[in-house]
Amino acid sequence: MDKDSNVIDTMTTTGRGKRLFYITHVPARPASYIIKAACDGYETKCINHTIKYIGRNKDFSFPSLLLKKKFNQDVALDDVVVTGTKVKLAYRGDTLVFNASAFNVPDGSMLDALIRQMPGAELKSNGDIYVNGKKIDYLLLNGKDFFKGKNQVMLDNLPYYTVKELKVYDRSSEKSRLMGKEMEKKDYVMDVALKREYSRGYIANIEAAGGSEDRYLARLFGLYYTDNSRISVFGNLNNKNETRRPGYQGDWSPSNSPQGQKTTSVRDNNLSLKAL
Repeated sequence: MDKDSNVIDTMTTTGRGKRLFYITHVPARPASYIIKAACDGYETKCINHTIKYIGRNKDFSFPSLLLKKKFNQDVALDDVVVTGTKVKLAYRGDTLVFNASAFNVPDGSMLDALIRQMPGAELKSNGDIYVNGKKIDYLLLNGKDFFKGKNQVMLDNLPYYTVKELKVYDRSSEKSRLMGKEMEKKDYVMDVALKREYSRGYIANIEAAGGSEDRYLARLFGLYYTDNSRISVFGNLNNKNETRRPGYQGDWSPSNSPQGQKTTSVRDNNLSLKAL
């Protein structure tokens, strides 16, 4: 094309490889031209070229044109579903932290159901907890040993939805903390951290059952807690000589099997206050 974009000559070139050659005809006089190259799959390119002197020359070489491959940025996709997953566990220094909200626990479940789903954790029928093969010495609630080693009480009565995270770590013993140095072996603990909205409140759990020949069973658990205090009440009343709970797999502990019919009444209350 001339400088006014009027077409002077066109041609089509074929070949293989990355270099293609073309021959075009223009008037034999000094002039300025626009050379335009187009190819499927490549961006069109134009360059300016001026022939200043003709003399006895019959042929002139035009500059090489390098075409850039075209990338289609508008791509139509089918419906895309993006599913996010939460991290179930992570390490914070020497502390193993389980994110309670990352586990799919059935509605109505207690803490024991949550622990059974945690990778590397194992819950025995007697309430003992093992993490990565090591037994948990104490089950804490917000960093405090409210239940004094009675794991089963918290496992069976703390709703899973109140839990924010569970932290597993080695904690200095009470004697070592009082002395300010390590006097004894550290305790391996599991600390159940509650969600902020459940850090103060009430928890209640009631069970009742009846059967033939005037058999009956009733259980009651109540807990009021704050960051610095805890008041709990637990009761068990039945005439079946029954103090057990079925194991996770439906098994019953033979050593605790009832030895006959008698009336059983168990009551317990606990008060714990922390000085500010």
